[in-house]
Amino acid sequence: MDKPTLYPLPVPWKVAGGGSCLKLVAPEFGTGEPVRVLLGVVFGPLASPPTPLRSAGAAAAPAGEALDDLRYIEIVFRDAVAAMFLPSFSDAEVIPEAEFDWSQIEVDYSLDAGLDAFRRRFWASWRSSGRCPDPGAYILHKSRLLEPPRKHAKKYLHYIICGHDNYVEVIASGYSWSPLLRHAVHENYNDAPRRGAPS
Repeated sequence: MDKPTLYPLPVPWKVAGGGSCLKLVAPEFGTGEPVRVLLGVVFGPLASPPTPLRSAGAAAAPAGEALDDLRYIEIVFRDAVAAMFLPSFSDAEVIPEAEFDWSQIEVDYSLDAGLDAFRRRFWASWRSSGRCPDPGAYILHKSRLLEPPRKHAKKYLHYIICGHDNYVEVIASGYSWSPLLRHAVHENYNDAPRRGAPS
């Protein structure tokens, strides 16, 4: 049997490592409330967090070759029918990597030419498209959870968001994301103010 294939979400950010926040807010299904995920991310060389007057794609590149500092965003999943918050598969892997086809994650992770060469390759890929080549957030094609004759097989997609020590899986019809104001991270999450337009 073919392995399910991971495709990167087309986004200008990468899920931050180092134990940054990953939080799932899943209301009771049938209430009409969306499933939301709060997470820490870093933005890349061509994308500052969007403001109401500037989209991520049109943002000016920050000076130098350093990732932006940690920011928090909210991903809102439309018409979600399932959501799971799971611990990492092992100390070394967030998800069981051998169970997936990674061919659509076009990153050469070899360190044969050294760490600096890897960083240059990664940055070049990110800069050329404005999208992170491996954001840590994926759409899973050929998901076993969406195999026919399941009633949601055609309408929905299987999303995976990888944190540091845990990950989230959501079955939904689509998603949008927006930055959270910095101070909102420490407030009641359900009432947190937001800015920016969905991507």
